[in-house]
Amino acid sequence: MRESGANNVVRSEIVTRGEVDLAQKEWWRALPFIELRRDADRGAWSRVELGAEFGFKPFPNLIPPFCWFYVGHSLHQAWVSPGRDHPEWEIRTLFDFPFPLIQVGSRKASIFLLNEYTYDFRRGAGIRNEASAGLRVPLPLPRFSFLLGWKHVDPVHFRDMDQVEASLLVEF
Repeated sequence: MRESGANNVVRSEIVTRGEVDLAQKEWWRALPFIELRRDADRGAWSRVELGAEFGFKPFPNLIPPFCWFYVGHSLHQAWVSPGRDHPEWEIRTLFDFPFPLIQVGSRKASIFLLNEYTYDFRRGAGIRNEASAGLRVPLPLPRFSFLLGWKHVDPVHFRDMDQVEASLLVEF
């Protein structure tokens, strides 16, 4: 997302994220990632991130098995526009609850709540908070799911945005 004022707000984005689990245990995981955001209205890149995330389930034995709680910390380099490249730290908090009314084979749908807070090291301050909620529905193809949700984007000191999200998730 561009953060240079109301006239440069990205109204529609196409987001692609690739990540590779280098280590995934029952309560923690480590993965490098790349995230590409394209401004669909202007046909230009609005944000590119390259980094690594370390995440964990802080209370793996205290949370009931019907839901889970995950916290991820990532360090990445963000390219927003020429001259506005900066290292960032992001905290990702995720809650995921089964939604038993929808089931495909043995896989159940789930409701998710996600929050991502981004801190810019060069500015020495938080620059963005994104809150999402939605439904993840497994598809008949193994390892495929469809996500439908809403996202509230709050770039600090700039105009907020609400977005509708639709995603195809492929795990391989």
